Amino acid sequence: MSKLPSLMDDKAPQSGANSNTKDANSKPPVLERLRHAVATPTGRAVFGIVILAALAFGGYRIFGAVNSGGADWPRIRVMDPETRDLRWQDVRPGATMPYVNPRTGERSMYVVEYCFANECGPAGGTPAVLNNYLDKEGPTICTKCGATVTAHNPRPAEYASVQPADW
Repeated sequence: MSKLPSLMDDKAPQSGANSNTKDANSKPPVLERLRHAVATPTGRAVFGIVILAALAFGGYRIFGAVNSGGADWPRIRVMDPETRDLRWQDVRPGATMPYVNPRTGERSMYVVEYCFANECGPAGGTPAVLNNYLDKEGPTICTKCGATVTAHNPRPAEYASVQPADW
C-alpha cells in the first residue's frame, strides 16, 4: 500500500513528466516567507508587536471616538426669553430643547437667532428666540429695532467681521 503525501509535508511529490512545475501542494511564496520570519524568536517578537500595535490602533479609533469626553460637542448660543440670560450650550446626542437654565433650574433655554437689521447690525446683532420655539403665532420681532427675525437669519456682508457683543 502506498503512502499518501501529507499537506503539511515540505516535500511535494515528484511526477516524472512535470517535475519542474508547481503542483497543488506547494505553498504561496508570501505564506512561506511569513513562516520563515516567525520561525525565529526575533521574528515572533516583531510579529507580536505589529499585531499588538494594530489592535491598539483599532481600539483607539473605535473607543476613543465614542468616549471623547464631550470636548468635541458642538456648542450653540441659547437664551431664556423671560430672564434674557444667554449662555453656551453643548449639544450632545439625545439633548432636547428647551435646555435647562442653570440659574433657575427650569427648562427655559432656547436656541438664539440674531437680528442684524437697522441698528442691531453694527452692534453685532441682537439675540432673539423664535416664536415657533415658544409655540406662539406670528413672526418673531426684534425687541431692539422691531425687525422680523427668521430662522437662520443671514448676516449681511457688511457685518461679516462684526462679532456679537454678548459672545
